[in-house]
Amino acid sequence: MDRVLAIRAGERERSRRPRRSARTGGTRRTSSTGRPCSALRPRRAPRERRLASPARFTGLEHANDAGTVGTRVDHAIGTDESARGDDRRAAERERQDRDEQVSFESHRSLPTFRRFGRAYRCVDTRRVRRRLLAILRRLRRAYGDPAAPRRLAPLDELILTVLSQNTNDVNRDRAYADLRAKLPTWDEVADAPLPAIARAIRHGGLGPTKSVRLREILRTLRDRGIPLDERAFARMRSAALWDLLVGLKGVGPKTAACVLLFSLGRPYFPVDTHVHRVSRRLGLVPEDADAVRAQELIQEGAPPAEVYDLHMLLIRHGREVCLARRPLCSRCPVNDLCPRIGVVGAR
Repeated sequence: MDRVLAIRAGERERSRRPRRSARTGGTRRTSSTGRPCSALRPRRAPRERRLASPARFTGLEHANDAGTVGTRVDHAIGTDESARGDDRRAAERERQDRDEQVSFESHRSLPTFRRFGRAYRCVDTRRVRRRLLAILRRLRRAYGDPAAPRRLAPLDELILTVLSQNTNDVNRDRAYADLRAKLPTWDEVADAPLPAIARAIRHGGLGPTKSVRLREILRTLRDRGIPLDERAFARMRSAALWDLLVGLKGVGPKTAACVLLFSLGRPYFPVDTHVHRVSRRLGLVPEDADAVRAQELIQEGAPPAEVYDLHMLLIRHGREVCLARRPLCSRCPVNDLCPRIGVVGAR
């Protein structure tokens, strides 16, 4: 009797063990009926039936009086698709913002070099370009695309930029209009006495100083054989024109870059007071970099196709938000990217 019970117990134990597949040599799981488990899984519906599944639609139209079945109409699908698209765009924007939130390493750890007797810290140009593109995206999102650039003749742009030194745009434009009204041609300005020029540009401020600069610039260009009209500088290469402009007395890198960018549409980046202040606070340039050094660094890092938009948006940001005194950091669109270098009394 004990032997019979032991035999039956062994048979039950063997029936519980997984069977070995004769084809693969491995084991396969079976159900209590002896069929493989894969045979018990429900078969997947054909592709055409899956595509026409009622789960894809909110409802079906009933048959009409003619006995034809109406087409499936689902307005909620379009709504859901647009909502999902908005969610995807929002998620992509959040991911992009997170990627832009990179930490600023200290410029103090970078090596230094000397230029004209001053020590400067080296800056990673590729890193500056990444930062510029990230900031440009934020500023475009906040302010939109800037207005199209003005296209004055190169010599007109040069005189206008000289008049803009140490004054605002309103006074600059008024002084330029008065100068052209009293002395219509640049040859007349070059031959006019200094008091007459100073009276014509008095609304722009510093009339006695600027009158000397303007007449000397015009006379120098005429002595070099450059016509004082719209033909001036038009066919010169960028490098040669840059060297010519910065060699004129009273013309610095910012004025030369304005002529090349605004009049001729060439990718030269001017750095004025607003751009200099914003770039230092954002850590784009070292804190001790002057305007000339800041212009060199941003010029190397800015993509040529984005120079104009970046320049105009940085100026607007500096005038409206990143003020010289008590900047509006709570309203800043690049607040999470800004290390606030040198910022005091932020609001």
